[in-house]
Amino acid sequence: MAGPLGSVTEPGSKIYAVKRHYGYQPKDPVTEKLLPLKMGIYFSTGNLPLAIEEGVKAVGWAYNGYTFQATERIMGLFHEVSPSDDALQCAQCHAGGTRMDFAALGYTPKSTYNDKPLCASCHRDKTNYWTGTERFYKIHEKHVADKKYDCSVCHTFSKAS
Repeated sequence: MAGPLGSVTEPGSKIYAVKRHYGYQPKDPVTEKLLPLKMGIYFSTGNLPLAIEEGVKAVGWAYNGYTFQATERIMGLFHEVSPSDDALQCAQCHAGGTRMDFAALGYTPKSTYNDKPLCASCHRDKTNYWTGTERFYKIHEKHVADKKYDCSVCHTFSKAS
């Protein structure tokens, strides 16, 4: 029924939390349109046939009875979201995190730059006090915020503009 649009290379595309929803919805056996329900009727009475009939009437369609259609949609998670104190930390997805398969989404880091290992091609940690994660974030912030490098310098995609 519905799903995300966009890609890693499309300007303005963003990653949002989603869930896949499978269900069975009422369908008009004549027109094959999915039918609206009056959810208040369904939730308060449990009377699905009445909720379907009233939903169809509310939009001004002819009522031809109903059958059910298996449906699938991708729903954005814009409610029931945890408070910011419980939000994921960057490293849970990035810098070796395993929360998302960024390679499958097209966000694959390059392994080399200037024929050297990616970060080591330009940087060395002379201080020996940054952890690997700190080093990554400090270098990443320098490239993105200060130097305004395009993502394609280190990744297989360009920054969405």
